[in-house]
Amino acid sequence: MKRSFRAATVFAGVAALGTALAPAAHAASPHPEAGNCPRSWTGTTWVVLRYSSRVNHPSDACVWGNEGYVGWAPGNRFSSYCGGAMSGYMWVNGQKKHFTPGGPYPLFNAEVSAVSITGEPGGSTCAIRH
Repeated sequence: MKRSFRAATVFAGVAALGTALAPAAHAASPHPEAGNCPRSWTGTTWVVLRYSSRVNHPSDACVWGNEGYVGWAPGNRFSSYCGGAMSGYMWVNGQKKHFTPGGPYPLFNAEVSAVSITGEPGGSTCAIRH
């Protein structure tokens, strides 16, 4: 409950959590977490979701941590994603879709409500917009 509330709050636009978290804290996450990409990051091997231009959001969203599932409140629309070095599934417009490392890949203003990291097969890096 606490994790999904935090993710929902962050995705709703509370930027303080994303800027307050240090990259070292992200690397130690035992399960996936989601939030604003930290300002100190210019690129990452984690999953990056770029908000739709229709959404006035200050930074991209990042999903980091080991294998597992993280969800958040529905309604967040994204124009693209980059899988970084990860692979797994994301829930796009209510449907479970497989994703692979690398990117960016288009999402066309789709609603994404969860990500499940199932593997780390690649070494790709994603650029982050702040």
